Amino acid sequence: MTAALGENAQRVDGPDKVRGRAIYGADRVLPRMAHALPVTATIRKGRIAAMETRRAQRVPGVLLILTHENFDRLKPVKFSFAGGTAIQSFQPMQSPEVKYRGQAIASPPPAPWFPGSIPARSALKRSCSTVISGWAPSPISTARWWC
Repeated sequence: MTAALGENAQRVDGPDKVRGRAIYGADRVLPRMAHALPVTATIRKGRIAAMETRRAQRVPGVLLILTHENFDRLKPVKFSFAGGTAIQSFQPMQSPEVKYRGQAIASPPPAPWFPGSIPARSALKRSCSTVISGWAPSPISTARWWC
């Protein structure tokens, strides 16, 4: 039976969470699971003019380098207040457009590894450091766009 508004509802997941036995999505380890680490934009606004990923691709253990050039195309998302399903309409890695510093522009997943695998983590960091991007920065506007 569903609790009515204002009544106490039994949280069936509560006891496991309190005792540290709850299983979360990040706790799952599947066969041949790979992890990724994003390479982020170092400019505040603009476009990716060039991206060199060949050296990163050659790092032992790297499966592939995901960029806006080979990432799956996602359906456009409408703004949430207009009946959409997300809180922003911009989706990174869908075009060379850079909207903010720290935006994901590439993501090299290493070969499958288990959490805590030091060789895989260092391969991931090495591959990220070898992705070289050329930028075409745009001027930042301080105009009040919401008026």
